[in-house]
Amino acid sequence: MIVKRLWQQIEKGLKFIGLVQSTLILSIFYYFILGLTAIPYRLVSLVKPKVKNKHTYWQPRQVDDAGGLWRQF
Repeated sequence: MIVKRLWQQIEKGLKFIGLVQSTLILSIFYYFILGLTAIPYRLVSLVKPKVKNKHTYWQPRQVDDAGGLWRQF
């Protein structure tokens, strides 16, 4: 019984340490790694010229009749 109670207390402490550690690691990753990566991308998008007429292969869809929409498959 004593060992079980002792293990439960140790387990609570380890869960708390894990929560703090994962929060710190994820915060550091998010703010420093992703943030420092996003800054150059944002600066490049400000300098990059805007293209007005982009060539695309998309074509408007031609619908012959409304009844054909019900028989798609």
